Amino acid sequence: MRDLAIIFNLEEKINRQNYVYFQPTDTWVRQVSDKLEITNGEDNNLNTVKEKIISATLAKKVSPLLFNAGAWYVGKHSFDLLFDNE
Repeated sequence: MRDLAIIFNLEEKINRQNYVYFQPTDTWVRQVSDKLEITNGEDNNLNTVKEKIISATLAKKVSPLLFNAGAWYVGKHSFDLLFDNE
């Protein structure tokens, strides 16, 4: 759903409480959000993780959808390169 909302420019139609349905939170998104200290490894409840990501991105005026897509891409393709060489 996240990708469809991005492709068809539907984000303005998503209300705050429905962002959780557009946040696929796999290991890559989780690792990036942990590394950026949006979440931490002790957050075991998936909805809590999603809410923290949504709140943090909206507070910074960043699209939660684009953050999620970008976090997945960075995690899958270059996590070690970007974060382990600090």
